[in-house]
Amino acid sequence: METIWLACCACEAYPQIQREIAARSPQAKIMRVDGAASLATVVLAFAQAETEVGVAVAASGARVLEALEALPRDTPVCQVIALCPETDAALAARLFQAGATEVIAGARALPDDSEEEERAETERVAGAPARPRACDEEAFGAPHGDMRMASPPEEAVAEAVPRALAGAGSFADDLDEPERTGVAEPVVAEVIPRRGHATRCEDVPSTEESAPAAPLVTLISGRGGCGKTTLAGAMALRASARGLRCALIDLDLMFGNLYALLGVEEPRDAAPLAAAVSLGALTEGELVRASMRVGPGLTLWGPVQAPEQAELMGPVVDELIPLLRREADLIIVDTSVTWTDAVAASVAACDRCLVVGDDRVGATAAAERAIDLAARIGVSRTKMVSVFNRCSSREGAEDAAARFEFTTALGMKARIDEGGSDLPGLAAVGRLDRVLAQPGAFQASVCALTDTLLGELGCVGAADDAPAAPAEPRVRIRLPWKRGGGWEP
Repeated sequence: METIWLACCACEAYPQIQREIAARSPQAKIMRVDGAASLATVVLAFAQAETEVGVAVAASGARVLEALEALPRDTPVCQVIALCPETDAALAARLFQAGATEVIAGARALPDDSEEEERAETERVAGAPARPRACDEEAFGAPHGDMRMASPPEEAVAEAVPRALAGAGSFADDLDEPERTGVAEPVVAEVIPRRGHATRCEDVPSTEESAPAAPLVTLISGRGGCGKTTLAGAMALRASARGLRCALIDLDLMFGNLYALLGVEEPRDAAPLAAAVSLGALTEGELVRASMRVGPGLTLWGPVQAPEQAELMGPVVDELIPLLRREADLIIVDTSVTWTDAVAASVAACDRCLVVGDDRVGATAAAERAIDLAARIGVSRTKMVSVFNRCSSREGAEDAAARFEFTTALGMKARIDEGGSDLPGLAAVGRLDRVLAQPGAFQASVCALTDTLLGELGCVGAADDAPAAPAEPRVRIRLPWKRGGGWEP
């Protein structure tokens, strides 16, 4: 029986370590683990099953040494290969003392430290072929490209390894992916080149060409304070509760607060995405690091921490929306009153444009101007929906709603009832989800609007209360739909 190899390495180092293993065991089965602790735990699991394994570790010398020293002694490890970029004889001696049977020094293709990675990104801008940066190993459970996971030969090993990985932090199991057995799924998208390069975001090949693109719903208004942000968050919560993977984007980039309404305790800055796009590519790791996990199936991006960086986000939205169309089931975008390039890009790409207004003075005229601007950038009126917010039983409220709908003159109309005195307080402390969980006029009207849009856009039947699921499971990049999107260096 061929030896099972454990590869402990970053994503970009995997092809090199795979070649080294193949040169020694052409038919070897390879299982990748994501750190020293996981490597030690998996080796111990195979040892308990009396299965012989080989170990290959690729990283900077200090990390290789850490991984080898963490290996449990008296375990059936037949070979231990250490690959590191350093050519230090003292380091090599320490690696052999730690249990390495072979040391490959001067492996320059391996990532050394964060400075080396940044230097590689800079060199790529100068004309070198684009290649993916190392994945965020805390968000992804498998490297880019084709890989082989170990198929343990005995039933005992098949039971021991999943238990060991679960205890050591197996991140792939935390994803909202359909249950799978057998060979691990490859990651679909590695790098999304920026516009103007030979390969554009839309041209990245997908293994599921027939998978429908996620519809995009954008909310606009002509003036602030009409409740558009609250409505966007509430609709996203409803969509995720219906079983959809909902990507929520806050394009009120300067002063947006969707993360606060949704209870995100550690907001993430979206500005690094602009730096990534300016360097020529938007990678999965950067996308995950900028994301915020709200709840199962709901992930948020935006705003930027420094308001002056908002003007840099136009190219980011150009890249982000096509990527999320392939990986999400629904995209909801909240916008600012001021139409930046990013806002205009989201409006132009939308499948439904919700024009939100209320009964305050000037709201109807502002909504008219927003409709006219959306029409001038190519959004047909058949895609627009008139949404009158804070509809109540107060005297004159019905007349105000009727005037708003008559003036905007859109074929699709909706009214959102007032949320009552509890809504501002709960939203202020990040418990908008609790508002959606309480039966009431606001909850009923938000659910009715969201369900109607989902039905029209083909996401889920409007009258179907069961969680939605794709007809055919899609192979997706590993966005943090279920686990946290935060990243710690």
